Amino acid sequence: MRGVLLPVLVGALIAGTAVIATARAEAADAEILSVIDGIEVSHVRLHDPLPASTGPHPAACDDIEYLRYRLADGPDDPQRADAVLVAQPAAFMGAFSMDRVARNVLTEMRGRGEHSEWWSLPQRSGCAFDTTGLATGDADAAFGYYYEGAEVDGRRFDGFHPPAFLADIGLKQMAHDEYTVLTTRLPSAEFRSSRVFCGGHADGALATAAFGAWDFDGSPGSSLCAGFFGLDGLINTDWLGMGSNPLVQLASGAIGGRGYLAAVQAMRSGAAPVTFAGIPGVAAQAVTMLPIAGLGAGPGETDLNRRMASNAALASLARPLYAGSYPEMLTGAGGLGDDRLTGDAFLGALFGNTSANLSILQTSIGDFDGPVAPKTFPLPSRANGPASGLLGTAARMTPTDPNHLYGWRSGGTVDIHDLSRQLGLVSGDLAYVNPYYTTRFFLDLLAAFGGDRSPAADLGSLRYEAELRSKPTLTVIGDASLQMDLYPKLGLLPADTVYAHGYTHQDVVTGATPDDGTEPVAAAVATFLTARLPAR
Repeated sequence: MRGVLLPVLVGALIAGTAVIATARAEAADAEILSVIDGIEVSHVRLHDPLPASTGPHPAACDDIEYLRYRLADGPDDPQRADAVLVAQPAAFMGAFSMDRVARNVLTEMRGRGEHSEWWSLPQRSGCAFDTTGLATGDADAAFGYYYEGAEVDGRRFDGFHPPAFLADIGLKQMAHDEYTVLTTRLPSAEFRSSRVFCGGHADGALATAAFGAWDFDGSPGSSLCAGFFGLDGLINTDWLGMGSNPLVQLASGAIGGRGYLAAVQAMRSGAAPVTFAGIPGVAAQAVTMLPIAGLGAGPGETDLNRRMASNAALASLARPLYAGSYPEMLTGAGGLGDDRLTGDAFLGALFGNTSANLSILQTSIGDFDGPVAPKTFPLPSRANGPASGLLGTAARMTPTDPNHLYGWRSGGTVDIHDLSRQLGLVSGDLAYVNPYYTTRFFLDLLAAFGGDRSPAADLGSLRYEAELRSKPTLTVIGDASLQMDLYPKLGLLPADTVYAHGYTHQDVVTGATPDDGTEPVAAAVATFLTARLPAR
C-alpha cells in the first residue's frame, strides 16, 4: 500500500474547516541545557494535551516542546527582550537543526546592541520517536540500538513503527501549537505585534505562512507577529493565486474535500503510511542514520559505513544517499561497504555537497582527501542540469581506491566539526532530525498551496492571505540551493530577496561565521529586525 502514498496525497489536494480552539496550555517547564559563548539554551515544555479524538499516544505528546535561545546576560523575561524570533524547522528536521543559525543571529544582534531570543518550535510528531540511542552520544551504541537489536540501559528499540495517531498531526496542529506558545509565553499583544518575528526554514517557512493566514476566532495569525522571515523557504500560502479563485473553490469543495478525507482515513486505518516509511533517502531508518554519522565523526577509521551497507533493512533505504554508480546502487558492491573512511569522511559522504546525492541534505563542508571519480548515479553532476535541483550544483565525487583510508578536507561555508556537534544534540524528544515527519503534514501543505480551501477538512481556516501579505517579510535564499531550481522559474521570489552566495539549502541554517565576522544569513535577519524594532 505504500506505493500509493504519493498518488493519494497529490490526488487529494484539499482543505478544510475548523477554527482552532482557544489555548488550553498550562504553565511551562524549562530546563537549561547549556551556556556557550554567552548564549543560554533551554528546553521548554508547555503542557497542552492533544485533542481526545487524536487517539492513543505517548504522554510526552501532550506537551508542546521547543528550544529557547537567549543571551545569558539578557533579561530572563522574554517580553523584556528587544526581539523574539519563533522559527519552525524544515521537513524531517528537528529543533536542533537550527542551532547554528540561532546562535549566529543572536550574536549578530548582540553586536548591534540588541538582546534577542530565538525559539525553535518543531512539529509535535517528534514526540513519538524513541531518542534513547541518540541520547547515548555514542555512534556505536546508537547504531546497535536502532539497527542491530542492542540494548541501552536495559531498553531495546521497538522498531521503526510510527503510531497511528500521527495521521492527525498536520498543519492544523502546528498552527495551534504556535498560537498557543505565542499567546501563553508572550501574553502582551503590544509586544507580539511589535517585537515578535515568525519564520522558519524551508517547509517550516511554508507552515509559518499558513499560521500567519490562519483564522483564530476571527483574528489572523499574522496579528501575533511584527513580521515574517523565510530561510530558503517562502512566506506564502497561495503560490499560484488559486486560493482566492472561486472556480477552484467550487471544484475543491466538490472533489478535493472527498479526496482529502479519503487520504486521511487511509492513514488512520493503516492503509497508507503516517510517515515516509519505505521511501529511499527519507525513510525513518535513513533519517536516523544522519545524526549517528555526526556522533561518529572524527579522524579515526570508522566501520559505520560497512555496518550500514551490511544491514539489509537500512542499506536499500540509505544507499541512494551515497552510491556513485547504478551497479553500486543496485547491488551495494564496490562502494559503501568496501571503502575505508574516517568518521569525518563518512559524515562528509552523507552530507557534503561534493558527495551526497540528495541536495536537500547537502552542506558545503569540503571533500574527500584521496583519489576520486565523478559520480554517475543517478545522473552525472551538472551545475545547471535538468536535475540540479534534486542532485545539487557541485561536482559529486566517489572514492576509487578501496585500500586508501579516506579522510576529509574541510572547506566551504560550514565547519564539519560544528555540524558534527549539532547532529549530536539531543534533549528528550528534541533532536537534530525528526524521523517521524508526517505524511499528513505533507498532504496539508500540498492542499494548502494548491489553493484548496474546501470546508471538508482542516484547512478552511486559511482565510487571511491578504493580511499576511501586508506584513513585512524577509526571504533569504541560498543561490546554490535546490530552491533556485523552482522558485525563480515560477516567479515566486520577492524582488527584495536576499541571496546567500554559494549557500546550499542546509548551509542557510548551518553556515559558520567566516573570518571577517559577517555571516550573511544572520546579517540579513539582523538588518531586517533592527530596521523594524521600535525604540525602547
